[in-house]
Amino acid sequence: WDSFLGNWRNREMNIIQKSVKDIVPYNNNPRINDDAVAVVVTSIKEFGFQVPIILDNNNVIIAGHTRWQAAKQLGLETVPVIVASDLSDAKAKAFRIMDNKSAEMALWDMDKLRVEIDDLSNLDCDLSTIGFDDEELADIYYSQDDAPFEPTRTSMNDRDGRDSREPAFNPSLEPTMSKGDRKST
Repeated sequence: WDSFLGNWRNREMNIIQKSVKDIVPYNNNPRINDDAVAVVVTSIKEFGFQVPIILDNNNVIIAGHTRWQAAKQLGLETVPVIVASDLSDAKAKAFRIMDNKSAEMALWDMDKLRVEIDDLSNLDCDLSTIGFDDEELADIYYSQDDAPFEPTRTSMNDRDGRDSREPAFNPSLEPTMSKGDRKST
């Protein structure tokens, strides 16, 4: 481990701009990500291109196929990339799989997620930019016992100066939707 960590610590990660046209998708990419492109397009429009694409020495994507597709859809000429010149072909293949698989392994702490979404709502953030659709947001706002989680917006407009609480987000559910119709969280 010491030799690995020593090499890693001394490695400079240079983020460079690369022409989108020069980037090559990995031809055996096992991840089907077409449905994620629109969300990433929205993210790039809202937040900018914040996560570089990782390439090998031949400009083949190791990680970032969805970001590359979004960049093409947006008509971007260049994108930030990191060239992982220290990875062998085998390590690049392994990292490509691990990068995608590790995202599947992560779980949401629903209580913390509700707090974060509530905070974003209080900050007047457009919740359509965070990747959850309306149905998913509605599901997040319902606990396992089907009691609604009521986010609040703090207002100091009361005459006596106390905080008043008013709903910040009211999920719109179909009137006929029953507990069994919603995804469990």
